[in-house]
Amino acid sequence: MGLRACGLAGLRACGLAVILIHSSGNAQAQSSLIKPITHFVEGAFKAEIRSRNDFPEALGTGSCKVEITGYEGTDIRLIVRLSKKPTNCMFADLKFILGEKSYALDGLDDNFIQRSNGAYSWQENKGEDAWMSFYIGSRLPSNALQNSTGSFGVYEYLCNDQSCLTSPNIIQSDVEPLVAAAKAAAKEKEAILQAEKAKLQREIDASIQRCDGDRQCRFNAFHQLGIVACGKPKLSFDYMEALPTYKGGCENGQASGWGFAYADRGYIFGNFKNGKLEGYGSYAVSECIDQGFFGCRSSRLREYTGWFKDSDRQLECRSTKHCEDIQKTIDLVNSAQKSGRCEIIQTSITKADTRDQSSYKHYLESCMTERVFNGFVSGKSARAMYLGAVDYEDKGERSRAKTIYREITKRFPNAQEALLASQRLTRLSDVEAVESSNSNASSRAESAALGLRTQNYEQCKGEEISCYSRCDQIKNSSAQSSCKSSCFKGCQR
Repeated sequence: MGLRACGLAGLRACGLAVILIHSSGNAQAQSSLIKPITHFVEGAFKAEIRSRNDFPEALGTGSCKVEITGYEGTDIRLIVRLSKKPTNCMFADLKFILGEKSYALDGLDDNFIQRSNGAYSWQENKGEDAWMSFYIGSRLPSNALQNSTGSFGVYEYLCNDQSCLTSPNIIQSDVEPLVAAAKAAAKEKEAILQAEKAKLQREIDASIQRCDGDRQCRFNAFHQLGIVACGKPKLSFDYMEALPTYKGGCENGQASGWGFAYADRGYIFGNFKNGKLEGYGSYAVSECIDQGFFGCRSSRLREYTGWFKDSDRQLECRSTKHCEDIQKTIDLVNSAQKSGRCEIIQTSITKADTRDQSSYKHYLESCMTERVFNGFVSGKSARAMYLGAVDYEDKGERSRAKTIYREITKRFPNAQEALLASQRLTRLSDVEAVESSNSNASSRAESAALGLRTQNYEQCKGEEISCYSRCDQIKNSSAQSSCKSSCFKGCQR
């Protein structure tokens, strides 16, 4: 429920701590919300609640530091007048403490704004004087504050920094039970919120799982859950800033939790964190497939669905469970591949979804290739190892061949194959040295050719420019045009 929608009388029912602020220049607004104080307090203006001599009274610390210039009473409220608006001060909850009792704030007008983090602050350029209204429920005795022997004053609950809107008259021991109660209430509220988020997560997961990748089914299921939009939070995608419609959760002004943003040119759907896709989701952009002279004649929507991290797709998958299954399979085959247990990879492929089996085959092929290579490296026969290395060399896999040749010379130094392997290593080193030299020479030649082409191009362009300059001196337009037409040389790099 919006704060302004609550109305002055109903704000307490909204469960919000709020403030009533008046600009001294807005007499009509002030009189409509707070009647002249003399209607409610006997005797002199303000003096019956607290002596004039006690003002100004200090209030707050850090950027919330300000002065109280007066207290005013009504039949049901206590009004605290401030010397100015502490415009750099933010708070979430305030109370007025009087002895063992605490009274909630109960007013809000346009001089206040609610920040994205839920805290409140004064607005700039909304008048100089500031007021805070606390709901008392009955008329305070005329000397209630003047004769108070315990804590009295404004108190900011759960302030966790150096800028607190708290009166120095507050005795900490007096408010400890109130603070404990506030912490318990905040904890309970957070637990309820987290439970609701977890329930929503389960519902969406179940809906997406049933859809099994069907886009329209997924969107319909999401909309049926009735997630409430939270304004226009930031979405950290290159093209997402232009998306005008968002429905879903948000936190600190950024998309958070399940959400859906869409526009004519594309959409984004999934689980967000700090404005980015995190976990399962999808996004789509419109791509032109028929570009005409006056623009795109036909386009199509290209969709990217899967498991995301910082808006970067890690896996292509159809649902949350499908993504998790794929990741488990990949983790298993990677582990099996490192240990050379290719049979585990084969079993994993057999158990996988038939639609995904082909995407895992390269793991098995890689594992078998590594197994064969490792078999040659750890072989017990110098002859078999040598023949295997020669085969790798013939196929152009020099690195594998050299690894096996070195292993032969190390483990079988007296074998005939060790001498042959050493010769092969020497020859490969000579070949690679020649190739490196040729490559360097080729690079130098290409660099020289590029330099020459650049020089020729610059010379050509210089001649063109000089020609155009000479033609500009000709006053006859026809002759000038004819002159310039002869200047073009078609310079190329």
